[in-house]
Amino acid sequence: MTTEIERRMQLDIDRLSAAWEQERNVVDAKANEIEDYLRQLDERDAHTADQHSEILRLTAALAKANSQTEEFERKWYLAKDERDRYATISITALNERDAALVELGYIANAKRFDREKFDDDTSFADWAQSRARAAITKERK
Repeated sequence: MTTEIERRMQLDIDRLSAAWEQERNVVDAKANEIEDYLRQLDERDAHTADQHSEILRLTAALAKANSQTEEFERKWYLAKDERDRYATISITALNERDAALVELGYIANAKRFDREKFDDDTSFADWAQSRARAAITKERK
């Protein structure tokens, strides 16, 4: 009888071993699935981390570009204002020069020694000076 019991026990052991082996195969397959899934997550996280660092790099580059653009615009407007100011000064100077040349023409063509108009050279010089001052003052207004 011992042999029958041993045989049944051996059958039970074989059946349990087969079930255990089958269960182990299922667990190993699940473990492999989990490992694959974790590997995919790691790869995705690495990819996401790369994307995140690229986003940060591009954001910093954009901020720098915006800052440089604002600085350029500010300097451009200042330079334009300065150019306009110099253009106004230049036009004013040209107008004053033209007025002075006209007055110098009047003075040069004046009858300096005409005793009816000027008593002496001093009165002529005073007249010439007052005309020049009046012309320049008129242009500046």
